This record gives sequence, structure tokens and C-alpha cells, in this order.
Amino acid sequence: MYPFSNFAYSVFRIFAPAMILTAATVVARADVTLPALFSDHAVLQKSPRVPVWGRATPGETVTITLDKATALATTGPDGNWRTTLDLSTHAPGPHQLVIQATNTLVVPDVLVGEVWLASGQSNMEWPLQKTTDAAAGIAASSNPRLRHFAVKKKTSDTPSTSLEGRWEIAAPETSGNFSAIAWYFGKTLQHELDTPVGLINASWGGTPIASWTSADAFARDSANAADIQRQRDDVLTFPARIRVYARAMQGWMEKYQRIDKTTAQSVASLPSLHQPIDSTWMPVTLPGLDRAAGLPEAGAIWLARRITLPPERANLALVLDLGRIDGFHTVYWNGEEAGRSTPRQGTTPFVRVIVGSSRVRTGDSILAVRIFNPVEKPGLTGGPFRAGTIPLAGPWYVRTEFSLPPLSPQQRASLPRRPVQPPERRKTPSLVYNGMIAPLIPYAIRGTIWYQGESNTGHAWQYRTDLPRLINDWRRQWGQGDFPFLVCQLANYGSKTADPAAPSRIAELREAQTLALALPHTGLATLIDLGEELDIHPRDKRTPARRLADTALSVAYGRPDAPASGPVYLKSTRIPAPPGESAGRIRIHFINTYDGLVARPLPATYRVRSTAGAGEIPLVRNAPAGSQLEGFSICGEDARWTWATACIEGDTVLVWSDAVPRPVAVRYAWADNPTCNLYSAAGLPAVPFRTDTFPVSTENPR
Repeated sequence: MYPFSNFAYSVFRIFAPAMILTAATVVARADVTLPALFSDHAVLQKSPRVPVWGRATPGETVTITLDKATALATTGPDGNWRTTLDLSTHAPGPHQLVIQATNTLVVPDVLVGEVWLASGQSNMEWPLQKTTDAAAGIAASSNPRLRHFAVKKKTSDTPSTSLEGRWEIAAPETSGNFSAIAWYFGKTLQHELDTPVGLINASWGGTPIASWTSADAFARDSANAADIQRQRDDVLTFPARIRVYARAMQGWMEKYQRIDKTTAQSVASLPSLHQPIDSTWMPVTLPGLDRAAGLPEAGAIWLARRITLPPERANLALVLDLGRIDGFHTVYWNGEEAGRSTPRQGTTPFVRVIVGSSRVRTGDSILAVRIFNPVEKPGLTGGPFRAGTIPLAGPWYVRTEFSLPPLSPQQRASLPRRPVQPPERRKTPSLVYNGMIAPLIPYAIRGTIWYQGESNTGHAWQYRTDLPRLINDWRRQWGQGDFPFLVCQLANYGSKTADPAAPSRIAELREAQTLALALPHTGLATLIDLGEELDIHPRDKRTPARRLADTALSVAYGRPDAPASGPVYLKSTRIPAPPGESAGRIRIHFINTYDGLVARPLPATYRVRSTAGAGEIPLVRNAPAGSQLEGFSICGEDARWTWATACIEGDTVLVWSDAVPRPVAVRYAWADNPTCNLYSAAGLPAVPFRTDTFPVSTENPR
């Protein structure tokens, strides 16, 4: 390094402050930028107040122009700017969105029309390419005025201001990945309104409603705020806590020579479809492994059994509920690993593993579970124990891989305590909202379509609070009034039942969705006839979207010719028994009958699944012989439900049973997968309902 001369040093002392200031100024300057929503092929809402925002150098004036609409903004000290454009009278375009500051941004091919947010879980996420008649629909999907923006899946600890995604024009090369519900919904609106439609798809399979709700909304709920905060804290602190445990557990196992000894050879020796389970395996009955004789007090064991899947189960994801496993486990499906737990994961009450659809085939498969417990006897005891709907309780085979000696009291006392595994981040309150919804705000939208609830059926009663809270939360965060919020009611799913008193969490959640109609500018698309017994993802997305679009045309656009929904329960009245009969009646009154009520003919058979391999099976009828309608049940004050006779009289339905002399309550389509046939003349199914207020199964969940 060369030393400074005296002259150079003097010059440096004089000019250094100015040089540093100049450098700082250069660093502080920033080109004007826009969020990903304002990019090529964007659709902006036709509205008098369309927010536009971005970043630039603090204090800089930004000019925003689209056609004849112009607005100015001054960048704040934090580098953010925001303004609004009046696009209420603008033609569809295409236009250029021009942003001018020290640099100029030109966003080409921007349309002005109707923008809808599509959100929820997997049935909203479900892509067009996996639906009924997908090939024909995709081939004919070219539509330059229908556009889709898929928000990249993301969680965030705090509300994010950035997101990833891009606008895509509907075309055969792009449409297959669009949300099918959103695409068919947008296509119908565009046809009916003759205007461009933009669809923002922010959906994520398996997410509960709390993950889509802001922390601000929970903070306003004094009864639940502390519990929600505890859940969030558990998730946010878990990575650090589990790292500490994993290091401590590894050290403990090394110190006391209790390291796992699994080898590739032990995995290779698993039974296969082509070889019998040999004499090295011992028969055992599960669950209840802790009572099995001859197993090590600590160490590693293997469990195995064959499972036979019927043809209709092929190529459907298979949920394996494996009860409570004591130890670290690895689950194998036909010799390939399907799931595992390690010291880098927390404890869970019960084990659930999902085998991907591509690995599920008709006929025999081998399920194997390896359990390593360095502390005590490897166990599998109690809890849900099934493969899909197939019970797993009963004969299994077990084999010991290696044993470990019992622990001394001193060794046991020094055992690190394993943390409890919190929910996944995508299932944690507010984290999906922070990552996928917050960055969209305040992009102008006409409304929201929402298909979610499958992940909340275990807490259906709480959904009565959850759904209105989310609707009010999003409306408050967007700050553009009570925009339309349209809900897809959960479709029929699961096994049919002949028991009119069978509890149904799905029916309870449908009721909670219906109750949200009490909020202004809400709508409901009833899908009680569009589901599939064996597939929670019905492949027909065209019909649900058409019903949503009709609801939108009614609720959002005031079209009197569009049915807002099928018949909705209004009230009931009790009627004395007719002369010569002993049973009283209950008359059910409806709204939204649209030219009257009809009893749709029911088929003699139905398919349990719309995709490959599912045959027709008989449709069992529950109503008494001679009943015009299916799906009605009735009870007296004893709350003993029985299937009822029901017939249409004008815009009402008369319900009775000879077994219930003094009826007090009626239910309709109150089951996971009901058989029911009440429709409006417009072709829409009646919304499931009950007239009673008896306690339901999720009212006081444990």
C-alpha cells in the first residue's frame, strides 16, 4: 500500500465529506418500480378509484398515465408512493400504463374490465388440465380478454409487500394451469358482460381458514387473540427449539451408544408383492403393539401387511392414518419411502402419511412401518388406524431389527425433551394471508370467489365465526367497501348413510357457510349434487363455476334474470294431523324458488368416482315409499330422527312421518353425502338446512 503524500492527504481531507455525500446520494436514488400485479397483460378494474403504487426515490414526483387518465404521487420517506386512477369510463383497451419519474416504465397490453380474486384451498387451486373434458376445453381456450394471475405460494411472518406471479392470457399453452373454477367463472362472466375479465388466483391446498385471516382480525377478537398468538409463537419459535433438541438428542444417543443402525440391507429385505412374508416375521394384532410379546424393550422393529385396493381407488392419493407411534418412524409403500419422523421433527398425537396418487394402484400393495425407539419399547397404540376408508386394525406381521439394553435411571433422567410439532406454516394463523393476500392489497377488485372449508370440518361450529371474520377482515383491509364475497358450499363427499341421525361435520360446515349470507353482498353456490363419494376433488368444475357466475351476476351486477342460488330455507310452520291420521306435518317455506320447486328424478345407480375404474352401484333410497322427495328427516321432542315423506305444495314442502305424531323439527340433506332431489325450476339444488337448534357434533370440540 502506497503512503499518501502531504498534498494528496490535504486534498482528501477537504473533499472527502463531499465524496461521501455524493456516494450516499447515488446509493439512495432508486428507479421507479411497480409490483408484479402491474405488469404486461394486466387487467385493471373498471372503477372510479383504482389504486396504483410502487417505489421510487424519496421525495420524487411520479406521474401515472393510462389513456386519458392521469394521476400524480409523491414518494414518501420510506420510498413508497401510491395514487388512484379514475377508470370508470374507460374502454377495455388494450392500453399502456405509463409510470414516469427519473426513469419511465411502460406496461403494455393492459385491459380495463372486471377483476375477481379466487381464493381458498385445493378445489379452488385445482387446474383446468385435471378436470372433466379438459383436453377439449384447453384446445378451445384462446381468449385474449380473459387473463389469469397465479400468486406464488408463500408464507410470511409479517404482512409482505412483494409477491411473485405474472399475468397470462388464456390460450391452449397457458390455460391448463389456470384454476379451473376461476377460468370457467371468468369465461361465463366475460360472455355475459362482454368485458375483459382478470382472475387473481391465490389458493393453496390443505389450508384452514385461519391461515388466510390477518393478525389484525384476530387481535380484534378478545376471546381468541391470546390462543391465536400462542399458536403463531409456537410455529415461529419451533425451528430454533427443534435444532436445540436435535443436537442434544444426537449427543445423548452417542453418549449412551443408542444410535440408530438402519442399513440399506434391512430396507431391501422388506417383503414385496412377489414374495410371501417369511418365517422371520411374527404375527401380531394391531393396534396394541405395546402388549405384544417377544419385542425389544428398546431398539428397532418392522411392521408389515398387505392392503388390497378396489379399482375405484386407483390413482387417488391415499391417506394412511397410523395411530400413535412411539418412536421415530419410516413408512414404506411398496418398498418406497412415503413418510418419516426424525429428531429434527416434533412429536405429534397421531401419525398421518399421504401416498401420492401416482403411486396408488388397484389390487395388492405392501405397507411397512419401521419404528426406532432408543428409549423404550417401539409402539403403535390407539388413534385413527386406516388406509383411506379401509380399516387397518387386525392381523399384521412384526420383525425385530435390533435390540438395545434397558436404560438406567440416570440415563433416562438426562434424556432431552422433544418439542411438540406445531402445524405447518401454511396451516398457521395469518401466515398465508401475510404471504399471499397482503401483497395484493389494495389492488382494485370487483369481488372474491371462495372455495374452502374441507380443512375446517373438525371445527365446523367455529366456522360460524371464522368465515364472517375473514369476509369482514378482507373488506376492511381492502378499504373499498363491502365488495361481493361468493362462497362455494362444500360438495357431497364420502360414504352414503341410511341413518337419519348420523352426525355430519361436513353438513355442519355447510350450515356455517349458509349463515354467512347474513352479511351484505354475499352469495352461495350450492354443490350438494356435484361431489364424488371417493374423491374430495370433484372433476366437474364447469358446473360449480357456472353457479358461481350466476350468483355473481345477481349479487354483484344486479341481473334479475340470474338465480342467486337454489331454494333457501326461510321458516317452518307446524300443522295438525289431517282428519283420520295421527301424524302432524311441518310446512317448510323457501325463498329463491325461481319459478317454483321441482322434484328432480333420481337415477337407479351412481358412480362413486368420475375418473377411471369406477363402476355403477345402486343408489339406495331412504324416504318412505311414495315420497316425492328424498333427503328429508323429521323428529319429535325426543330428537329421534326418522326418514320422512315429503311433497311439494307451491313454494313450500310438506314433511311428515307416521312414526312421529307430534313433529318439532326437520332436516334436509343433512349428511356428508346425502341423497336429495329438491331443486328450483331454474335447475339449482336446494341449500341443505335444519330447523332445529339441537347441539351438533362440533359445537364443543375437544
